[in-house]
Amino acid sequence: MSKKKPTASATPPQKKKLLHVGCGEHNPAKLPTVFRTAEWQEVRVDIDERVKPDIVASMINMQGVETGSYDAVFSSHNLEHLHHHQLPLAFAEFRRVLKPGGMLMLTMPDIQAISAYIADGRLENKLYDSPAGPISPIDIVYGWRKAIADGNTFMAHNTAFSAVSLAKHLKESGFSNVKVQREWVNLWAIAFHLPKGHPQRKEMPVIENKDIKGPKDAPLPWWYQRQLQIQENPDIRSDELDVPPKLWKPLGLKKQNQ
Repeated sequence: MSKKKPTASATPPQKKKLLHVGCGEHNPAKLPTVFRTAEWQEVRVDIDERVKPDIVASMINMQGVETGSYDAVFSSHNLEHLHHHQLPLAFAEFRRVLKPGGMLMLTMPDIQAISAYIADGRLENKLYDSPAGPISPIDIVYGWRKAIADGNTFMAHNTAFSAVSLAKHLKESGFSNVKVQREWVNLWAIAFHLPKGHPQRKEMPVIENKDIKGPKDAPLPWWYQRQLQIQENPDIRSDELDVPPKLWKPLGLKKQNQ
């Protein structure tokens, strides 16, 4: 009786590689749900050696990261710590390390949303309780006051984004298929590194309101109330603070006699 030949074991599928930029201390819960599956391998990058990243590097200069080697890049609440003139360097690095077709996912404060609270006179009013303590609009604009007072000046914020400006930066940096979502006082963005001429490449960014109500029963400033009205009835959009109307006509103003 002949013995059956042992079948060769199937090669396990190669994991997709995620570069977690500005990772902080290791905590898988910090990752979006899409990256918390077995198909993803997280590689942590941070400028602070104390958090024991896999790669020690600044997001504006990741020389230790091979070009075109990652399927996705994720960065949470880091870009606002850069100075404005450094942003093109960071976006260029994100794009450089991505494979063609790779995805970039970002989240950060929404300065337009925070400004609405400030315009309502709530600069130092508590917005919500974080695990580290209460957070007010002034903390989101300039950086968390308690951490800075304790000597952690790197926690200061040096620039800011609205949904429109974030989409603009991503497009100008060569990303396509850009989608930015407003979620209460935060922005979330997804963009792709697709070569020009790719059949799936889309140049026009998309901006959406996903969830802007905030905590239950929290009083909303006027701008938020306006956004909620637009969400329920898009036809009431009227000016550049909402979304420009698709059809418009010149006012036809006549020159006054000198």
